[in-house]
Amino acid sequence: MINIIEATNVTKRFPPKVTALQNVSIKIEPGEFIAIIGLSGAGKSTFLRTINGTLTPTEGKMRVLDKDLKAIPNKERIALRRKIGFIFQQFNLVKQISALDNVLTGRIGYNPHWRTLSGIYSQDDINLATYYLREVGLSDKIEQRVDQLSGGQQQRVAIARAVCQEPEILLADEPMASLDPKLSEIVLQLLQKFNRDRGITVLVNIHVLELARRYSRRIIAFKKGALVFDGPNDKLTNEEIENIYKIEDNDI
Repeated sequence: MINIIEATNVTKRFPPKVTALQNVSIKIEPGEFIAIIGLSGAGKSTFLRTINGTLTPTEGKMRVLDKDLKAIPNKERIALRRKIGFIFQQFNLVKQISALDNVLTGRIGYNPHWRTLSGIYSQDDINLATYYLREVGLSDKIEQRVDQLSGGQQQRVAIARAVCQEPEILLADEPMASLDPKLSEIVLQLLQKFNRDRGITVLVNIHVLELARRYSRRIIAFKKGALVFDGPNDKLTNEEIENIYKIEDNDI
């Protein structure tokens, strides 16, 4: 089986002296649901952004869907990113337009540039966007402006937009950070549903360890940019948890 994501000795540095990822090597198979844990600033978000090509590794190699992100031409990179959905902590929606219009932006990569500029979408795209809004439980909010929706509803619009891309990989960067516990559960249940029903590979940064253990079969952990744990959730010991979340004196 071809790994859907394969990082080999990936290091990412930011000037002047910040090392966000340190020599990270990992293989991820199609259809996995993986929780990523660690303190703020541990490298979790940087790792996701090297997967979708937003960031290029300073050293090492990142292969996604059997493509070397450093080696492929820009046209191929754009086509590849259509297959990678991204869900943001702060939703990244256009608040002044409807839920449907926001979800339709997930189809931009499949349409000619002139259609995108004109905001013209095919009936098939409209039907698909409507379908995914229903899938996330927002059938009664399709025409409503996003700025009139609650935070939990906005995050569900963002999930619908990401899956409307029909991705093979779904990356979620702390999607529950601004939500209460009940809404966090709803978001994770939706991600789990699309992973199970559509075989989408899901990687989600989770700041609540209990949720990471409950929803994922595999957990990976970062500390100071290094990958310090990778295994089944039931193999994560208390000693390892303490190491992952321990704040050193020089971190303060």
